[in-house]
Amino acid sequence: MKNFVLLFYIQIAIAFPAGAQNFELNLLDKINNSGTRGDLFNKRQSQSAGPVTAAVPATLFVIGLLAGDDELKAHAYRSAIAAASTGAAVLSIKFLADRDRPYEAYPDMFVRKADIFTPSFPSGHTAFAFSTSVSVTMAFPKWYAAAPAFTWAVGVGYSRMHLGVHYPSDVLAGAVIGTVASWLAWTLTKGLMR
Repeated sequence: MKNFVLLFYIQIAIAFPAGAQNFELNLLDKINNSGTRGDLFNKRQSQSAGPVTAAVPATLFVIGLLAGDDELKAHAYRSAIAAASTGAAVLSIKFLADRDRPYEAYPDMFVRKADIFTPSFPSGHTAFAFSTSVSVTMAFPKWYAAAPAFTWAVGVGYSRMHLGVHYPSDVLAGAVIGTVASWLAWTLTKGLMR
């Protein structure tokens, strides 16, 4: 009986990664090979991650400065720290993991719709989008701030898969890294900013 149980667990351990990889590749295939419709929108959505991430702290700071609102300026600093922390985490992990892009690993399966030259895992665009969304939500904890912020962040993640430059696991990891880095930056600096 012990041998049967051990054999059962070994089979699961071997089959699970293969099943997960097949699921991931099938999902990416459906998203990436859905035709050219939406390519331009997804390129713009993807390209918005950097400018929006930079614009949020800059806008908060300028409005805080003009209004004489120290709390808004503190939110700007926290957002900038969150973005910098996210960038450091993403770059470190990218070059440690050194994962090939989907179009590099499976050139016959995925269509490359954007130029990019860094490793695949995790998605930096998605990480920045989620970091920014958490920052906006922490600064303005209302549903009407959170809903559009996270809708935009999810759209950025989807766009990275549509363009064939990231696996779903890259996007998921980017979302987690951006969320955690931003939450930590806001939580750890809250006492310092008072």
